[in-house]
Amino acid sequence: MKLALISDVHSNLPALEAVLGDIPGDIDKTICLGDVVGYGPYPLECARKTFQHCDIVLQGNHDREVTTPADSGFNDQAIAGLRYANEQLDTRYREWLQNLSRKTSFNDDI
Repeated sequence: MKLALISDVHSNLPALEAVLGDIPGDIDKTICLGDVVGYGPYPLECARKTFQHCDIVLQGNHDREVTTPADSGFNDQAIAGLRYANEQLDTRYREWLQNLSRKTSFNDDI
C-alpha cells in the first residue's frame, strides 16, 4: 500500500494545494497527521480541502484547541491564529476538528 502523509497545514492554503497537487496518482491513501488550522489566513478552506482529500485526518494540538485557545498554553501568535480560525470556521468544520481522533492504527486492509 502506498501512503501520502501530510501534516502541519496551519491554514496555509497555497502550501496545502501545492502538496496535494504533488501527490502521485498511484497513492492508495492520503493521511493528514494534524494541525489543519492555526497561524495562517485560510482555516475554513484548509479544513474543507483536508476533509475532501484526506482519507484519514488525525487531530493536532491546534485542531484540538481551536475553540479554547486561551486555555491552550500557546504563545500569543498561536492564540491569535486559533481565535481567527475559530471565527472563520463554520459549525460543521469546527465540530469535525473537535471530533478527530488523536491516534489511529491500520494495516494493509485500510
